[in-house]
Amino acid sequence: MRPNAGDLAHGGITDDHLAMRKATRQATPWKGHVYVLVNPAMPGLVKVGFTSRPPNERLKELNSATGVPAPFEMAGSVWSRNGMAVEAKVHRLLDAKRINRKREFFRCSPAEALAAAGKAAKEVPGSRFLRTSARPSPVAAAAVCLAGSGWLAAWHPALAVGWAAACLWSSLTGRPASLTDLVRAVHGHGAAMYGMLAILAAAGWIMAMGRLPL
Repeated sequence: MRPNAGDLAHGGITDDHLAMRKATRQATPWKGHVYVLVNPAMPGLVKVGFTSRPPNERLKELNSATGVPAPFEMAGSVWSRNGMAVEAKVHRLLDAKRINRKREFFRCSPAEALAAAGKAAKEVPGSRFLRTSARPSPVAAAAVCLAGSGWLAAWHPALAVGWAAACLWSSLTGRPASLTDLVRAVHGHGAAMYGMLAILAAAGWIMAMGRLPL
């Protein structure tokens, strides 16, 4: 199908031609990485895209843009002999959570996006899922730890020790995913969230000190 004169007068390419071109790209094997990125300044959002270059190069490129309020972090990626097909599958799996059809941002947790990437990797031959476990802010991890440990210590000291160990592990490795997502959300909301966690921590430890034997 060729664009007619009217199409050319209004930009040269119609939506139908854009759709055909996208379908052709997806059908043509194209080696590369489908990446899942998070940004502490964009809590609740993930970016899922494709690059034929090493994903860290794409990450540096995005972070060099002046309009990015905070650096993106790599949560995981999929390498595939047909990366465009993997990207298309991930986008379809997360379609209901896409905030703009012209952008690659989705309103979901990193864990949900990574699960979709892992599923797509299993469905497209020649694909390999790579979980990079980007580490969250250690300050945010410490704040989450303090906010919860006092309340847990009021029930049993061992619970507080286990919670502290989990928060430390999250800050070092980015796992478990659910706790890491929580820590990133805290960091993304900034000073107000840190203040609320400080109040929770103080209240929890006051309660714990009243119950623990001295």
